[in-house]
Amino acid sequence: MNIDYTPFIALIKTRSGLIVDDGPALDLKGAIREIMQRKGINSWEKYFSLICSDPKEFVNLVGYLTIKETYFFREPDQIKVLTERIMPDLLSRKKKGEKIRILSAGCSYGAEPYSIVIALLEEYGQAANHFISVTGIDIDNNAIEAAKRGVYGRSFFRALDPDLKKKYFDDLGKQGHSIKTVVKESVSFLNVNLINDNYPEFINVSDIIFYRNVSIYFEAEQRKKVFSKLKNLLSSDGYLIMSSTETMHHIADDLSFVEMDGIFLYQKNIDGPGNKVGKIRLDLKQEADWCMLQDTAFTRKIELSPGTGLVEKVFSFSDALAKIQSKPSRQGITTADAESMKDIDNRYRDALACANEKEYDRAISIIEAIIESTPAFLQAYVLKAQVLLNLQEVTKAKEVCLKMIEVDRLCLAGYLLLGLIAGLENDLPEAARRFKEAIYIDPSIWLPHFHLAQIYQADGNLKQACREYESVIRITEQGGFQNYGLVLSFAMITPQQVKYFCEKNIKELIGA
Repeated sequence: MNIDYTPFIALIKTRSGLIVDDGPALDLKGAIREIMQRKGINSWEKYFSLICSDPKEFVNLVGYLTIKETYFFREPDQIKVLTERIMPDLLSRKKKGEKIRILSAGCSYGAEPYSIVIALLEEYGQAANHFISVTGIDIDNNAIEAAKRGVYGRSFFRALDPDLKKKYFDDLGKQGHSIKTVVKESVSFLNVNLINDNYPEFINVSDIIFYRNVSIYFEAEQRKKVFSKLKNLLSSDGYLIMSSTETMHHIADDLSFVEMDGIFLYQKNIDGPGNKVGKIRLDLKQEADWCMLQDTAFTRKIELSPGTGLVEKVFSFSDALAKIQSKPSRQGITTADAESMKDIDNRYRDALACANEKEYDRAISIIEAIIESTPAFLQAYVLKAQVLLNLQEVTKAKEVCLKMIEVDRLCLAGYLLLGLIAGLENDLPEAARRFKEAIYIDPSIWLPHFHLAQIYQADGNLKQACREYESVIRITEQGGFQNYGLVLSFAMITPQQVKYFCEKNIKELIGA
């Protein structure tokens, strides 16, 4: 039977955002043929009409296309951070009688939400059921129904301590093991499509969201949409936890990237000792070189909060005058008119401040005026491209980056941004090409090496992935930790965090 898969691919993408022609999804062709055979349907047009008109049949097809690789205590280090670090923090801030609301997004057959409850029962006893509420959501209704039943076969217990299995499951013989009521009573399950515009009211505010091993199924555009919607569900100071391979692929200017006992996660609106409290702020101990314009730009430090050790490094033409007066001008910027340069400096900083305050239209307006008066001022292009990315105007951002490279073929920030844009568009070959170009310009920078490692890892090239991760470790150890002209930082991380992340991934790859 000749089947036209094009309309199926388009429908699945529109309704669920899932990648069905490559990546981690299973074979669409095999899934359609199997379902049609089981239902006795001999026309693909008839089956396509069925899934268009019957939501249950559509969800049934989607269930065939996602890998249900799940088991209890799949990532025990994250569970440990939950019980020992996150819960005490949230409990200290909750009012008496308020429950901590935990969401498992993409819960599959329920192993993740049940693992969470088991861990909390172990830590706090049965009292945990009085102060937690756990909700599991998934697009696959068959998986949701299986989660509600709570009966599991042997493969689900490969990482679970036998004593915990005995304590929290009833042995049903050949039927498997059934989760006990003491675990079930704090967990509810809902059939939810993560790309829908509206989520059920019940999950509209969450203190902790687990969103692990799910985003890999989405195309870039839907990945950003789901991430944005989930972070908006978080309560103030709430936590968003992803798998180690997904965490550093997402950016958000209202989340902070934090480390707890070697685990990296996001926290919303934090503002406390030891945390990053701004977008262009650095710990003085990092000794990072934030040079905002190649070869000619210099910075000055402004202390933000006395005694905190946090500073802001601000680009300033006027401060650079003394150092470049005697040198030939570069990139078309002259030093003859100090007042003109000071004006550019002030306007650029105004644009940067607007961008940080999310006044994007105003920022764009200022930037475009700067570019019109000083077309060779590369940093204005960099800021404009990043603002456009924040507005999700990817095509326009790409055009700005290409213009940037046209002005200066060795503009490092341009290649880095083009690589990041290609990654967002899920064009991994193009992303790899751009990151390799950046490395050709300057091999001693960690960012393109890191993203190349991620690309090689996703492609199954473990040897090359390890090699790139090792390059990142070597560079960070040598003090090569910069932002390379990218002035809007949404997920501030330290060299130590990057090094740990790479070392952890190398260990996992070696053991793969």
